[in-house]
Amino acid sequence: MSKKLYIIIGVACLLLTTICINVVNSKSKETSVNVIKLKEREVKEMTTISGTLGYEEEKYYYSNPELGEVTEVHVKEGDNVEKGDALFQYDGETIELESDGNALSVESSYLTINKIQNQIDELEKKAQDVKKEFGEKEANSQFSQELKQLNHELKLANIEARRYLLEKESIVKKKETLLVSSDMQGTVMAIGKAPGLNENVNTPLIHIANKSKLMVKGTISEFDSLKVKEGQEVQISSDAMPDQSWTGTVSKIDALPQATSEISDSENPQVRYPITIEVNGSDLPARPGFRMIVEIETDKSTVPTLPMAAVKSDDEGNYYVFTIEDNKVLKKVIEVGSTHGDFVVVKEGIKKGDAVVDSPSKDIDEGVEVTIND
Repeated sequence: MSKKLYIIIGVACLLLTTICINVVNSKSKETSVNVIKLKEREVKEMTTISGTLGYEEEKYYYSNPELGEVTEVHVKEGDNVEKGDALFQYDGETIELESDGNALSVESSYLTINKIQNQIDELEKKAQDVKKEFGEKEANSQFSQELKQLNHELKLANIEARRYLLEKESIVKKKETLLVSSDMQGTVMAIGKAPGLNENVNTPLIHIANKSKLMVKGTISEFDSLKVKEGQEVQISSDAMPDQSWTGTVSKIDALPQATSEISDSENPQVRYPITIEVNGSDLPARPGFRMIVEIETDKSTVPTLPMAAVKSDDEGNYYVFTIEDNKVLKKVIEVGSTHGDFVVVKEGIKKGDAVVDSPSKDIDEGVEVTIND
């Protein structure tokens, strides 16, 4: 055999050896997989609503020009007040004039009553004298009609007097309102200007709020209203402060719905129920009026899950996984539920104990023989 032939045979053997090694390495790399199994996890179904941050307890005090001019405000912005503390004072000039006029009316009515009563007394005395001298028939004939008229006038005078006395009681109550006191404990948030007789009386003069109690008001759907319960804890956040969150408690779900202006596909207005969330703590940097995001748990259960990386989908929207049986890959269509972070709920398609390929590569397909990594 020539030297040239030996060289050709040697090169061929070397190439064949290299090809065999590459094929073995390639096959070993492509068919070695990691497997996982269904894992029971506790998952929570959540609903998210938006609401407005505000004070749970606050009150606006308005001035009433009919009571006179506000002559003195006893508090300033930032003051802490207790229930019963004086807030502002009216001059009371209008009420004093009304009180003086009422006093004159009461006095005049008493004078009228006394005058009529004296007339009745004198007439009855004359009637007695005539009765003694000429008899009862003659006395009645002369005085009965006049006495009847005077008694009627006395009755009307007494009614008029009682009306003035009722007015006096009303004026006394008005005088008590000249000094306006706080109905609650809290902090004076703002002080406005008292309007005049021809100005807008809808502008509050004093705003008081209890800053230690914050709340979020929003609405929930009729479906969520059946699942959310008073006393339930919630998570609160704000787009304005994405790195912060707070906790709260559902304090109230209204029994009556609030119809919104939004129209559904059925052309019927959506039905939503007002909900109030009490914020835990009072150290929120957010201010009243901020839009807040509230996450509320509506359901909690333990369900089988798989990592999202193990689940694939085809062009028709079907979800599937690769399982291993007798070192061969099987493709199984599954039904998935909600996702929770990096995991997805598996409803149907595989059973507990099935070996599922974790993060399958593009080379993994049904029928391929594989080895399972330890």
